Order: sequence, then structure tokens, then C-alpha cells
Amino acid sequence: MGLTAEKVHRIRLQVLTEEAFRPYGRVLELPEVPPSKRGDIWQCWFPVGSMQLDAPLGLGIVRTSRLPQSIADMERHVSREELLFPMDKPIVQPVGLPKDLASEKAVPQVEDVQAFIIQPGQAIIMARGTWHAPAYALEHEEALYYFGVEIKPDAVGDDANPWVKFYGERVVEFVR
Repeated sequence: MGLTAEKVHRIRLQVLTEEAFRPYGRVLELPEVPPSKRGDIWQCWFPVGSMQLDAPLGLGIVRTSRLPQSIADMERHVSREELLFPMDKPIVQPVGLPKDLASEKAVPQVEDVQAFIIQPGQAIIMARGTWHAPAYALEHEEALYYFGVEIKPDAVGDDANPWVKFYGERVVEFVR
């Protein structure tokens, strides 16, 4: 049995900007200000961002596939921020608004979801509680990305099985 039109919420992929991503977290990219340090053959901008950590930051690498037509679930980390940046190719990161952070019964809402295109050289820090799917390759069969999250159990939810279906068994469909 197929999905009815009422079950499908279509969203358009967005270019990542600081303003558009603000409800979900922060954007890191090369600042348009002079570097804070420099040498003869290098320039450094520091800090361009920060994370509030209570435990060591674990770093991982994901090999991901091409963006699917739709997604049916997301996960969140209510007591941890998550850093994410593409290694080699542009990726798409679907995100949902962080709501009901204390509730173990919270579910993502399709109306709260946006999908951002993140280019190599850009990074995001998802705010605590931001719903998210894995990032996906934008135009290639696969892409690699780094992520960082505190190595500690989350305050709410199930780290072993964190995926939660959208409210009403709905899906998000991506439009280019």
C-alpha cells in the first residue's frame, strides 16, 4: 500500500546559511574578517565556534549513500551537541526543530524539518535536541563526513536504538 498525499511532506533542499540554520544550531565556515593569527605562509581564524562539553568529544567517520527520495524517522541527542562536516563531497543534512527535550515520548514533526546542503569547507554544530537523519551524499553515489559528539549516554532516549518515526507515520520527501 502506497503513501497518501496527506502522509507526505515535501521540502526543498536549502543552501546552508547561518540565518537559515540558526533554529537548529550553528554554522562554521571561513569568516569574512582578518585572521586572528598569521605567519609568512599561513593564516588562522580562532575561534570560529565552540561546543559546550561535559565529557570527551568522540569523533567518527560516516560513509553515506546518495540522498533518498524520502525519510521516515530521525534521532536526537538532548544532552549533547553534534559537530558534522563533509570530508570530500557536498552532503545534505535533514534536521528538525529541538522541542520537548525532557520528554522520552517526543516524536519528530515533518513540519519542523529542513534539509541543508553542506559543502566541504563548511561545518555545522547541531543544538542539543535537534532531530536529525544521517547526512546523505548530494550528487554522488557516496560521500564521507566526520561527526563529533560527547562520549556519554544521552539524558533522554535510547542510544542503542535512537530512531523515532515521524508523528502520524508521515514521511519527508526531498525536492531539489
